Amino acid sequence: MKGHFKKAFTLVELMVVVLCLMLVISPAMRILQQGSSSSLSGMLQIETTLEGRRIIRQVHNDLKMACLLWDTPNSDGTPKVQYVLADMYEKKGESPFNSYSFYCFPHEGLIEESVANMRNLTEPAPRLVSEVTYKLDRPNLKEPMRLIREEKFHPSNPIGQRYSGGIARRVLSTRVNVFSIQIRTFQDPGSGIKDQALFWVTLQLKEGHQRPDIKSGSVGEIIRERSRGMIVADFYDAVNPEFFHSFCYNPGTVLSWYSQPQGP
Repeated sequence: MKGHFKKAFTLVELMVVVLCLMLVISPAMRILQQGSSSSLSGMLQIETTLEGRRIIRQVHNDLKMACLLWDTPNSDGTPKVQYVLADMYEKKGESPFNSYSFYCFPHEGLIEESVANMRNLTEPAPRLVSEVTYKLDRPNLKEPMRLIREEKFHPSNPIGQRYSGGIARRVLSTRVNVFSIQIRTFQDPGSGIKDQALFWVTLQLKEGHQRPDIKSGSVGEIIRERSRGMIVADFYDAVNPEFFHSFCYNPGTVLSWYSQPQGP
C-alpha cells in the first residue's frame, strides 16, 4: 500500500521566501520614506516662506501708516518743535524679547469711523489713531518665540467695540527666531536732506523638520549656517512712513490743531 504525502513548505523555504520579500520591500520602503520626508520638508519650506511674507506685509503696512502725536512734549516737559523718526516708536524689553509700539492709522473699517466729528465742520475733527504693538514671547523652552500683534483702538472708534477691551490681538507666527525694528539712515542727494532715516525690519523664521533640538535651541541670534533638517527663512524690509515723509520733503509744514492725530 502506497503512502500519501502532502505537499508542504519547509521552514528553510519559508525563511528564504521572507528574506526575498524583505530584499524587495526594504528598498521600496526607504524610497517611500525619503520621498515623504522630502515632500513634507518642501511643504514646510513653502509654508514658512508664505508666513514670513504675510508678516512682512503686515509690518510694512503698519509702519507705512505710522504717525506722531503732536501734543507729545519733550522729556523735560517743554513743547516739541522738531521731530525725528525715533519719536515715532517705542522699544521696550530686553533682547530678544523686545516689544515695539507706535501709533498708526487704522486699516480696518471706514474712514468715517476713524475721524471724529467728520460731519460737523465747525468742530475739530481729530484722527482717531490706534496703538500697534509687536511683541515677542516664548511660552516654554521647547518652542521658538511667538510674534504677537496687538492693536488698541481709540475708545471713540466704533471698530474697537468688535474686540474685547478694544484690543485686537493676533499671533502672527510661532516659529520666530529673530524679529527687530531698527532705524537706519542713508544719504539722499536728490532730496536736499543730508541724512534720511527709515525703519529697517528684520525677520527670521526657523522650522526643524524631525529636529526637536532646533525648536528648543537658542533664539535671538541670526542663524548663518544651515544644517540638515533645518528650514530657515530670512526677510528684510525698509519702510519710510508717509506721515514722517511729508515732514522731511515739505519743510515748513504747519501742524493743524483741527485734524491732529489722537491716540487711545
